[in-house]
Amino acid sequence: MHKKIVVAVSAVQFLLLALMAVVVSDIHDRFFPEQLGVKAKVTLDFSQSDLRQEDVFQQLGAMSDRWELGLMKIAPDLRGDQSGQIFVQVGEKGDFPKRIQRFGHEPDAEIRDRRALAHSFANGDYLVTGKTDHIDELKHWLASHRVDQKWNEETLLTILQFLIVQSDFGVALLAVSALMVSLALYWLAVKAKGRALRVLAGVPTSRIQCEDFSHFLLAMVLAAAILDVLAALYVGFVYGWGFVPYYSKVLLLAEAMVISLTMACALIFSVASWPNPEMLAMREPAVKRLARSSAVLKLAVFTFVLSAVSPAVSAYTNARKTAQEQIMWKSLADQAVLVFPSRPGRAGGAEIEQLFQMLQPSVGDMVRQAEADDRVVLSKAWTEDDFAIDGMTIAPYRYMVIVNERWLDIVRKKNKGLSLVPLALEQIPKDVRQFVELSIPLYVRNQQQAQAIWHEVKMCRLTGSSPFPFVRFGGQLEFARPKEVLLLVAPHVHSLFNDNFLISVASSSELD
Repeated sequence: MHKKIVVAVSAVQFLLLALMAVVVSDIHDRFFPEQLGVKAKVTLDFSQSDLRQEDVFQQLGAMSDRWELGLMKIAPDLRGDQSGQIFVQVGEKGDFPKRIQRFGHEPDAEIRDRRALAHSFANGDYLVTGKTDHIDELKHWLASHRVDQKWNEETLLTILQFLIVQSDFGVALLAVSALMVSLALYWLAVKAKGRALRVLAGVPTSRIQCEDFSHFLLAMVLAAAILDVLAALYVGFVYGWGFVPYYSKVLLLAEAMVISLTMACALIFSVASWPNPEMLAMREPAVKRLARSSAVLKLAVFTFVLSAVSPAVSAYTNARKTAQEQIMWKSLADQAVLVFPSRPGRAGGAEIEQLFQMLQPSVGDMVRQAEADDRVVLSKAWTEDDFAIDGMTIAPYRYMVIVNERWLDIVRKKNKGLSLVPLALEQIPKDVRQFVELSIPLYVRNQQQAQAIWHEVKMCRLTGSSPFPFVRFGGQLEFARPKEVLLLVAPHVHSLFNDNFLISVASSSELD
C-alpha cells in the first residue's frame, strides 16, 4: 500500500517536471532548432572588421563548404508578425529540406539558399549544423579579421546550466525536490517501527538501510519510467517525433537531479533518526526521532516559500509588462526602417555629410509616397535629461515626444483606454515653448510654418492606465506612464518636416 502511495505521489511530482521539460524544449528550439541538428551557435559582429561587406558571405560560404560546417544564418521571417525565423545556407553544399518543423505553436521555418543573402548584413546569428572538427580554425580566422564572436555550444552541460542558472527552472526543481523529500520523510516514518524491530533482531545496519532505500528508490524510478513513456508519446504525437530525443534528455536529467537530491536528504534523515539503545530501552515510539527532521524540513520549506513570494510577484509584474510590450512590438512588426551602414576609417566626416546631402531628396520622395499610402509612422523623443543639458526642465513631464497620427492609430488599437487632452499654450511648460519655438523651425520646410508652429502642431497630455510606447534614438522601443509624456502631434510628416530632418530620424530608426 505504501509503495503505491509513493509511486502515485512521485508520478504527480514528475508530471510537473514533464511540463517544465516542454517549456525548456520550446525555448531550446528557438535558439538551437532541433530539426537542423545544430551543434553550435555563434553571434558575429563585423562592425570593426577589415572585411568588405560584399566579401563576407563568400568567404564564410567557402569555409563552410571546405570544412563541411553546414553554416546557416538566422534571419527574421518578414511575413506576418515577424515572430518566425528563416534559415539561409551560407555555403552551397549540404542536403537540407525546404522547411523544418518548429516546436510548439511556432510556424514551420523555411530554408533558403545563399541567394537570399544578397542584400543582407553579415552581422547576426549563425548556426553550425555540420561537422565541428574545424571550428577552431573558423574561430582563428574570425579573430584574425577582428570579428567579434560569441559562441554557444550544444552539450549536456549546457542543459544542466540552463536548468540550474535560470531562476524559474531552478525554483521548479527545488519545489519538486522539497515535495519529494517530504515523501521520503513519510517513507521513513512508515518504516520506523520495522527498522527498530530489525535492529533489535541484530540485522546489520547496512542491510536495513539498503533494503529500505532500494524499495523507495525503485518506487520513484518506476513512477518516473511510466511517466517518461507517456510524456514521450505525448510529445511525439503532439509536437513531432523529432523532438522526443532532446525532450527525453531534459526530462531524464531533471528527474535524475531530483531523485539524487531526494535520496541524499533521505539518507541524512535516516542517519539522524536511527534507533539507539536508549530509545529501545525506554520503549519510545519509533517515529519520535523523526520529529526533529520533520521540523527542519518544515522550516526549510517555509523559508523557501517566503523567499519565493517576492520573486514570484516581481516575475508576474514583469511578465504582464513584457506581454504588453510584445503586443506593441507585433503591431509594429510590419514596419521597415532605413539603415545607412558606415565603416570605420573608410569615409571622413565631410564625405559622409556629402552622401547624406545626396540622399535627402530621395528619402523625402519615399516618405511622401509612403505617407500618401498611410504607411509612415514617426516617433521622436526627448527626455528630461536632454533638456537638463541646456539648463531647461519639462516638469511635471519626463518625456516630450513627437508623433504623427498614424503612430497614434497603431497605439490606440492595442490601448483602448488611451486619451489625448489638448493643451492651451499657457498650459505648456515655459522651457518647452522656448525649445519648440527655437528648434522646430530648423526642421520645417518653410518659414511660414515656423512662424505658425503652434497652428501646425498640437500639444497634448495623455490619460489612461496602460504605458505609452515611443521610440528612442537608435530604434529602442520604450514605455512610459501616460502622465509622464508631453505629446506633440504632427498631422503630416512630409509636408511639415524638411528632408534633412526626415533623413536624420530615418537613420536613427525613429521614422518607419
